[in-house]
Amino acid sequence: DAPLLGTLRERGDLSVNLLRAEDLIAADVGGNSDPYVLLKLGVIHKSEVKKKTLKPEWNQTFYFHNVATTDTLHLEVYDWDRVGKDDSLGSASVDLRQLRMG
Repeated sequence: DAPLLGTLRERGDLSVNLLRAEDLIAADVGGNSDPYVLLKLGVIHKSEVKKKTLKPEWNQTFYFHNVATTDTLHLEVYDWDRVGKDDSLGSASVDLRQLRMG
């Protein structure tokens, strides 16, 4: 019998490599966006803002400590605006039970 992921290690550190996005919504006049990502897992990390693109490449790594195997990583993509509230471009969630611990 294979052990459940949760029994391998209940808590640990997680590194997330944020590489890129494609086909984002154009939220700005001129047909582009200024996207950034918020990564939420107990604490919140913010990526760099990439100016005037619908295909941003971040190539950034974020670290989360003392993460439970039952946690969920939430990612939210926003369009940065100089004035007013930033616009949501979309979101995704990753159930950490789907990841292989090691």
